[in-house]
Amino acid sequence: MTDLPRLSSSDLLDRFGDDEAALRRYRMLTALMREGRTAVEVARTFGVSRESLRRASVAFEREGLDGLRSRPRGGGHVVRGTALATVMRQELDADPGVPPAALLRRVQARMAEIDTPLARSSFYRLLNQLRNEQVPRGRRTTPDGPLREALADLAEDPPLALGKSALASLLLPEVRDPLTRGRWLQRALRSAIERLRPAEAGPLLADTRWRHYLIIAGEYETGDSRNELQQALALSASTYSRAKREALDRLGAILPLIAAELPPPAPPSAVISPPPAPEISEHEPELERYTSRLRRDGMAIIWGPDGVGKTALAASLAARLLSRGQKVVWHTARPPELDARNGHNLLLTLAAGLNIDGQPELWNQMSNPEQMPFTRWLDLLATGLTERHWTVVIDNAHRLTDRDAERVIDVLLRARDRRDLRLVVITRELPAWADALHWPPLPQPEDMGGRRAFLSLLDTQDGVALAPADERVVLLREKVAELLAVLAPTEFARLPAYRRAAMEQALQPLLHALEML
Repeated sequence: MTDLPRLSSSDLLDRFGDDEAALRRYRMLTALMREGRTAVEVARTFGVSRESLRRASVAFEREGLDGLRSRPRGGGHVVRGTALATVMRQELDADPGVPPAALLRRVQARMAEIDTPLARSSFYRLLNQLRNEQVPRGRRTTPDGPLREALADLAEDPPLALGKSALASLLLPEVRDPLTRGRWLQRALRSAIERLRPAEAGPLLADTRWRHYLIIAGEYETGDSRNELQQALALSASTYSRAKREALDRLGAILPLIAAELPPPAPPSAVISPPPAPEISEHEPELERYTSRLRRDGMAIIWGPDGVGKTALAASLAARLLSRGQKVVWHTARPPELDARNGHNLLLTLAAGLNIDGQPELWNQMSNPEQMPFTRWLDLLATGLTERHWTVVIDNAHRLTDRDAERVIDVLLRARDRRDLRLVVITRELPAWADALHWPPLPQPEDMGGRRAFLSLLDTQDGVALAPADERVVLLREKVAELLAVLAPTEFARLPAYRRAAMEQALQPLLHALEML
């Protein structure tokens, strides 16, 4: 027998969406095949016949999980394009959240105009089908699934659980921060609930048009219990359940429309923040050189093998820039096998930076499901970077191998040439567009000889690197710095006069050498 795979709630939603029958078949087979329950127990628990359970098992054996999906029925109103299907589509397009009872009256009136009888059973069966069509694929909600789960967390503050819900994943697949997703979804749900409020209706308890709004708002916003609401509305248990089901159906139809109207959630500042700098830096001399290069050339390429401290050095550099009031936008590229859209995500980080900096156009466009061409996004990026004066840091740049990433890098390099920004690249391998003589690899911290040679190459005058033979100049500067640290003014002043005179005489040759340099 074929093994039944274990699927999480999010996996089930991705595979089956709002196909409740398929979800039920999967749960039945889980009880039968994984939990070891008998066919009689499973059939009784799920309220199905043993024949239905057998058919589900056979379908799974033949086609795997795809065999559990519901099959579309042929010959229905939608397939045949009947007048009823046309009229109901028109009414739903005009008023997506219309209550079923009100819709029935409207459709009955229109069908009477063309002398076509309408069966209530046909109406409600077709309504369920059209409601599912009305919600865009990938943004469908089910009353018993993601929507009900999210509503239960609506009152939480801050809405972290709401941001981690399956509904948040369906509506905001590109947003990773749960708090950002939760706040946006909380706003969307409350706006959708408000649309359940009837525009024109009689007294609360006398007019049935209030039921949907009062039930949903009462249970999920004000925290009233079902019993309290049922008594206040003077409803029987079955009538209350039916009204709540209708309200959830309406809410499920309204929510995707609300989501399309709302602007995308603003990105949190953590999206572009650098990692914390190490408390003790092993690369203080290198940090000074890279800071100087960045100030003069608008560029710093920190490259070398794993383990030399590239990211830690860049984090220290970013911390220094931030302490001076400069804006830093940090992006870490993920491995291509985990992220095939590295170029897209680099652009998304830059769009987040622009949004946080008061330029939301690119972020809004990239968050829109109706995507525009990538070249148009690049144009918006180039415009947004004009005179931005950021320092953009790209960590693990060797992972940016797709064509889109190359195009984004080209935009950044052009912006750097215009002095609109400064660019820091952290990579294992020197980029093809960089000058190997100008950017030596970062050596291991314990390799003192290699570090001295490295520092001599980074020490430049008029853009020309010093020759390795002039390494002694760099070494002399380091020794002078050590000497000055020892000869603190307060300590020097405490020395007896004869000792100060002796030290001054001993330092005279060094002073002459420094004057010559």
